[in-house]
Amino acid sequence: MIPQKSDQEILDAFLTFFPRGPREIEEIPIANAIGHVAYSDIEAILDDPPYSKAVADGYLLLASGTALASPKRPMTFELIGDIPAPSMAIELPPGKAVRVKNGSYMAIKRFLESHFAVVKAADAQESKNIVSISRLVDRHENIVLQGSIRKVGNTILAKGHQLQFRDIFTLAKQGIQKIKVVKVVKRPNVAIFSTGAEILPAGTPYKIGCKYDCNLHGLSGMVTAVGGVPIPLGIVPTDLTLFAKKLVEAHAQSELIIFSGAARAGSGNFRLNAIKTAYQLMSPDAPIEAIQKMILAEPEIAPTLLAVIAKKPVIALAGDPEVLIEGFKRFAIPVISHLI
Repeated sequence: MIPQKSDQEILDAFLTFFPRGPREIEEIPIANAIGHVAYSDIEAILDDPPYSKAVADGYLLLASGTALASPKRPMTFELIGDIPAPSMAIELPPGKAVRVKNGSYMAIKRFLESHFAVVKAADAQESKNIVSISRLVDRHENIVLQGSIRKVGNTILAKGHQLQFRDIFTLAKQGIQKIKVVKVVKRPNVAIFSTGAEILPAGTPYKIGCKYDCNLHGLSGMVTAVGGVPIPLGIVPTDLTLFAKKLVEAHAQSELIIFSGAARAGSGNFRLNAIKTAYQLMSPDAPIEAIQKMILAEPEIAPTLLAVIAKKPVIALAGDPEVLIEGFKRFAIPVISHLI
């Protein structure tokens, strides 16, 4: 059995079939980077969080000292003070506890290697510098460890990622002030159309058993949001000849073709047959083997289909909007980033 390739492997192979768009690089302040595309992978230069800290008000102690604790037989700890701000500069042997506040800093090695935990104040009893615990406390309970979100060297943003507002906060927390992004030289034209006998254009009278075309509008918005220029071409019937001609028309107007639906139209694989027919209309002398090599089908997000017609990518997405959106995120966004 031939092993199934992952979506990423399929995408990586797909991007080699057509040329990358013209691009320049510029370095800009992170505050101006929303909507721009990262030129290269950006790695963490600090652990996140950069230090271990308590996430509750309570008592810091060795969790192993509560192994036999129960309501009938609580374990007691001598309260020997508070963690001084901003860091822990106090020894904490077995049987001892210190008060901590939410956000108190703690030394990383000590907390990674030991069974320290923070018991919430509400889960403990304090009387005359004695803290009583009536249950087993888990190691590192109510403590966020240094680097638990990401370590130094982990990828924060991948090459080709379009920056969102959350990314600016992430970069700023790392102390990163500027970022290299792709300067848009030319926004790629993206031809978009829908297909399906049950699809109605907006503004026409509704018919029972039909549905209005939401994909054309949704895809246009998503293409615009990620840097492309949408060219809506309407609704195309599931007629093989008409469909193939629409693909040829779309090819002449764009750098990328995206259409939705038609996964179950007709007999056999309608979309594959339409793409092959369009390929033959444009390259009548091309051998069938060459056409077949230009089609990469069956990624994990079915019924997405990837193909290339005369060095231009074609992405066929599902008719269902939820599946369509996932396929667009996984395949169309990287392709548009590649073309910018």
